[in-house]
This record gives sequence, structure tokens and C-alpha cells, in this order.
Amino acid sequence: MEAALRESVADARGLGRWRARLPEPLEQRFTAETDPERERQIRFWVGCHLALGWLSLLADLFALPDVAWLSFLLRLCAMTPVSLVAMWLLGRPGPRWVKSIAAIAPPSVVILATLLTFAASPGNSDTLRSAVVLELGVLWINIVVPMRLGDTILYTLVTLLAGDFINIEAAAWHAIPLTHPENIIFSHLLVAFSVIARWLNERQSRRSFLLGLELQIRAEDLTRSNAQLVKISNTDPLTGLANRRSFDLALERACQTAALNRSPLAVMMIDIDHFKQFNDTAGHLEGDRCLAVIARTIGEQVRGEQDLAARFGGEEFVVLMQGTDATRAQEVASRVRTAISTLRLFHPDRTGSGFVSVSIGVAGTENFPVPPSPTELLAAADEALYDAKHAGRDRVMCARRGAIGAPA
Repeated sequence: MEAALRESVADARGLGRWRARLPEPLEQRFTAETDPERERQIRFWVGCHLALGWLSLLADLFALPDVAWLSFLLRLCAMTPVSLVAMWLLGRPGPRWVKSIAAIAPPSVVILATLLTFAASPGNSDTLRSAVVLELGVLWINIVVPMRLGDTILYTLVTLLAGDFINIEAAAWHAIPLTHPENIIFSHLLVAFSVIARWLNERQSRRSFLLGLELQIRAEDLTRSNAQLVKISNTDPLTGLANRRSFDLALERACQTAALNRSPLAVMMIDIDHFKQFNDTAGHLEGDRCLAVIARTIGEQVRGEQDLAARFGGEEFVVLMQGTDATRAQEVASRVRTAISTLRLFHPDRTGSGFVSVSIGVAGTENFPVPPSPTELLAAADEALYDAKHAGRDRVMCARRGAIGAPA
């Protein structure tokens, strides 16, 4: 996870408990991740309310037969087109304000159209019924439809104000006295509490989202730490190459693969010549520095996804080369020997050239009549290294072959 987002998550932990909005980078991410599902649910409920609106036309035919024609026209010319357009807008990309209008307009139109039908009926003498329809309609939408908090507040204010205006005007037009005002006030308070409930829901959604990000950060940190631990457990701390344990596992897998696929496999074993004398004369710190430099040189010469260079122990190194036969391995080994000689690392207790050199033994699977085991392949490379040492050092020897690459 990017550093800026991590920092935003850390900052959000210190926000007050009453704040429903996240810091801007997190708010944008929350919106991007939750809006598609939110808009899908709103589209579903818009469709449900449209269907319910048409079903309620049957009730209007019996309860308000004198204005049934108006009820039908409002559904045909207002509810249906507004709902269908809103569903279309919610199903495609668009600006934020368009999505808000598409979420707010359909339920508001359905409720206000119903109130207009009541207001137009000469036989309507019950102001409480109109008020209850208004408030229950708003309350239902606020609880069920997952609109954003700002959209919920806007929808509630617009619908309540317009609905109250229609109801009051209808009561005045028909000279109907206001009945049960305490129930109307109480239901308005319930609507207000539904807005608070929406705010709590939005805040909890963001807290859950933030918790998910925190868990993701911890999981990434844990994965990174585990990867680092695996790397440490498989790496020689002095040279940075793979350690003996890592090499043994890789060699065992490589031998199994080579035997199964009949593919070539080679191993080279490298030993620093006269290293004990180097340590005794120059000291262990210089000896460690020499090991690190030679390890880096070996790693540079055997690059490739199929090669693994490792510290075998002490001053010995080993290279595993998958998909490489003994001939190619000899060429690589000669390149390694030459590169180390070119370093011209001074050997304080070395006669002759006076510089650090290496001896290398190479063995490949083609040196065996049947696919060898890891132990057999290593033993062949070690025997070739022993031959190189006895042949004068600073050279490459291949299992069951003569010396190559001897210095001039």
C-alpha cells in the first residue's frame, strides 16, 4: 500500500468519534469502492417503489375514486419517467450531483404525487392520514435505501417541506381542521431520528472500511516481515549469497527435476586457495572482507534465474546451474576463476603471483550413467576440486576430465 495512504490511515485513527467523514484520500477511496454497490441497491429500491406505486393505484380506485384519473396520470407522467431516468443514470458513470438527484428524485416524487392525489380529492377530510403517509414514506426511505448522508438530509428536508406545504394548503382549501397535531409532531421527530440513524450507519461504514485498511496494512507488513525472515534464514549474513541450508534444498529439488525431465544439471565447487594462511597473516576481519568480495564476484558471473550461488562453508562456495551441462559449466567456472584473478586481491602469505586465487571443481549429470543423487553430484564436484588443488591450484577441473583454464 502506498505511503501516502498509510499516512492517511494513521491520521484517521486520531479523528474524533463523532466525525463521519474520513480524510480526503481515504474518503475518495471509500467512495470509489462503495459507490457501485450503493448505486446498485438504490436502483433496486427505485424499481421496487415504482412497482409499489403502480400497485397502490388499485387502492386509490377504491379509496379515492373521484381523483383516480389524477392518480393514474401522476404515475404515468411523473413517477414512471422520473424513476426510469433515475435508474438509467444510476447505472452509468456520471458526476456526483447527477447521482444525488437520481437517488433523491424518485422516492420524493412518489410521496408528493400521493399527497397531491389526497389534496385533490373533495372527499378527503383526514389531515392525519396525509401526514402519516408523508412521514412514513420519508422514514421508510431513510431506513431502507442506502443513500449518502448528505443526500438523505437533502431528501428529507425537500420532501418534508414540500409535503407539509401540500398538506397545509389542502387543509386550508377544503377547510379541514388540523387533527392530532401531537402525532404529527411525534412522527416528524421519528423522521429526524431516521436521519441520525443514517449518519450513524455512514460513520460505522467508514469505520469498518478504515479497519479493513488497517488489517490490510498489517497483513502487508506481516507478509513483508515473513519474506524478510525467509530471506534471512536462507541467506549467508557475511556474503549475502544463499546459505548451505538453502542450497541443499535447491539441489534436492533440482536433482529430482533433472531426473524426471532428463534435463542437464551441473554443480561447481569453489575453494579459495591458501585461505587459512590469509586469515592467519592478515587477520579475520580482512579474511571476511576477502570472502565478501569473492562472493560478490561469483554472484556477478553466474547471474541467471536458473543459477544459485551459495556459501558452502568456510572459504568454500558452490554454484548450482539448472539446465546447464558440464561443458557450459566449465566455461562459467573459467569465467569465475578469471574474474577473481583480475581482482588482484593481495595475499600476504602467498608466494608466486602474490594474489588471491580459487580452485574450482565441476560436475554434471552427464558424468553419470544414471541420474545422480544430490550427494553423488556434490561428491563428484568435490573430487574434481580436490584434483584441481593437487594439480597446482588456481584452475578448473571437471569430474573425470583433465584440467582446463590453468594459468599461463
